[in-house]
Amino acid sequence: MGDLSHSQLYTNLLNFLEQHGMSLKSEGSAELGLSLNNALRFIELLEENQVPLFGAEVWRRVGIRYDLDVSTIWYSDTRYQEDYRSASDSLKRAGLAAEDLITVQFG
Repeated sequence: MGDLSHSQLYTNLLNFLEQHGMSLKSEGSAELGLSLNNALRFIELLEENQVPLFGAEVWRRVGIRYDLDVSTIWYSDTRYQEDYRSASDSLKRAGLAAEDLITVQFG
């Protein structure tokens, strides 16, 4: 995303979420869930632009619904440079099925 203004950067990040994400509104979440590959790319975008990463949640597909897998929640411990790698590694180890989704919290 290069050297963008703060507002343009966040507009681009939100556009990425809208283009690649799936609504979890029916599950009581206002967030958009991403596939593993898209979540990893989104985390890369956050790192490239030095946007703080606060957390990531795995939503497992169960029938026609999604359930939050609390055992796989990742959250920042404020070591920003290591957070991106830690989050990505945690999501890769989560044993996601193709239909599972990931939400990413950032600031």
